[in-house]
Amino acid sequence: MSSKPFRLSTDAIRDIVLQRGSCLATDRITVDGARVNWMYRETPDDDSDSGWRFFAGDESKEYAETPSNYEFYNVNTIANYCADVVPFLDLPYGSACGRDESGVLRVVERPEGDDLDVRTLPDAEGETELSDGLVATLPGRFRRRVEDGALVLWRPGITAWVCAYDTGEKRDRWDADTLRSGIPESAFDRVEERAGELVRFAYRVHEPAPDQRRPAFQGLVLAPGHFVDVAVYFDEERDVEHALALWRSLRVHAAT
Repeated sequence: MSSKPFRLSTDAIRDIVLQRGSCLATDRITVDGARVNWMYRETPDDDSDSGWRFFAGDESKEYAETPSNYEFYNVNTIANYCADVVPFLDLPYGSACGRDESGVLRVVERPEGDDLDVRTLPDAEGETELSDGLVATLPGRFRRRVEDGALVLWRPGITAWVCAYDTGEKRDRWDADTLRSGIPESAFDRVEERAGELVRFAYRVHEPAPDQRRPAFQGLVLAPGHFVDVAVYFDEERDVEHALALWRSLRVHAAT
């Protein structure tokens, strides 16, 4: 066990982003308490390594070449030292981030040809606000990211994609009959539920897949001024109950 005088005690480390693997960080961050000003992700040598490397940015060449100035940590530990790193944790290998002149951490390098718009969010469980006014009760702890406008929730064996739309006054495109007519004829396990002005549709579809995932779950929620589309993919049939629970918990909070 390291005898370094870490700035944060073990008891001070909160669960922000779990199951993210290990990372390398300098003592300037974990001992001296400097913020992360430079981070990059390289291809790791093993499955336990996330590939992330974190620096204060003022380490000298001599400092950087001294192995005792580094330690491997859980990524969650570094997120506790500097929460600014969290939005970038799902960037691909070859990415790098640094502070701009205003002190904001930004992406400065990405692999050629990668233009995916992705932003990591802290993990969540239980009642969670997914977007402005959209709330759900998550069946367990989920990792989260925003990818090309969709919210992605995932944990081992199950992944949900949630897209929310503000329908405004365009009721001709977002009425229950229109949504019902759009459900594929091949769909099975159909469910339709109503609660006041809220309407829910759910069904499953067989889709070609290279892995062993079960037939996908599709859920639609229509509320005044809002439409939510959720697609859930899972490996074990029992997880369809978690998909149903997530779909049934989706609700819209009225603005106050």
